[in-house]
Amino acid sequence: MKKSLLLRLPDIVAHGHRQASHFLDGLDDRQRIAWHPRHRALSAHGAAHHLDHPDHPSRDHRDHLVCGDDLAVLAALLAGHPALPRLRGRVGLICFDPGPDAPAARAGSAAQTDKERLTGLTLRLLLMRALLADTGFIRVRLGQDPAGCARLVVDTVFGSENSAQDILWHTPPSPRMASAALRHGLVHVYAKHRRRVEPVLPGPTVPWGPSSSPAEAMLRHLLAVSTAPGDTVVAFNAGAEIAAVAAPSARQWVITAPDASACDALHQRLSARGARPFLRQAV
Repeated sequence: MKKSLLLRLPDIVAHGHRQASHFLDGLDDRQRIAWHPRHRALSAHGAAHHLDHPDHPSRDHRDHLVCGDDLAVLAALLAGHPALPRLRGRVGLICFDPGPDAPAARAGSAAQTDKERLTGLTLRLLLMRALLADTGFIRVRLGQDPAGCARLVVDTVFGSENSAQDILWHTPPSPRMASAALRHGLVHVYAKHRRRVEPVLPGPTVPWGPSSSPAEAMLRHLLAVSTAPGDTVVAFNAGAEIAAVAAPSARQWVITAPDASACDALHQRLSARGARPFLRQAV
């Protein structure tokens, strides 16, 4: 099956390209993205402030926590919306965690599931590339990929020549993190264009010492070397380390979560970290 999937990969990626082209062609300034009418401006401590008009948030709230399907969020960011700035070609850094089984097929054989997963991954990566500024970077954290197909998809979309670095972080065993899965992680960093100066990152295998949050330390370093204060950072399917790093940063951020429970958890973490006032929205 692995060999068959590898042989079908060019067709799968081509199908993803067609979907992305159709998706982008359907977006224009007249398209209205369907947002739920729940917009809340939150203080650094999580207290809500009422907006004068839900579709016209205060300019003081430049950061966003968005709950919804990543394709719907991508559409809103690419097309623009009164409640969210149009970010096509303006994002300095994207952090993307597709998850181990996302996007998954609703039914069918394992081969069909893999095909739909890789097609969906291609579509999302192409749309995220459209969000990036010419000087932008994307950080992708892939789940288990025994056949290496997901990594080949990322190489195809961004170009293997634009791979800035693969970073393996790890931390020694401790009572708090006994699981090897929690103590290790691998992320891939790509530049949109090779002419962009590559970020100066630590070596490919990074021991983060006594830190209990090696992923957080890695992300903070990446943020510092690949973006500047005031740049926009977008995180799709964000993890806890995103909230920890975004809260005190001098960047404009858009953090997305796939469902209400994940959004609630990020909301609590952001508030606990003393984040600036931000808007929580649903799409």
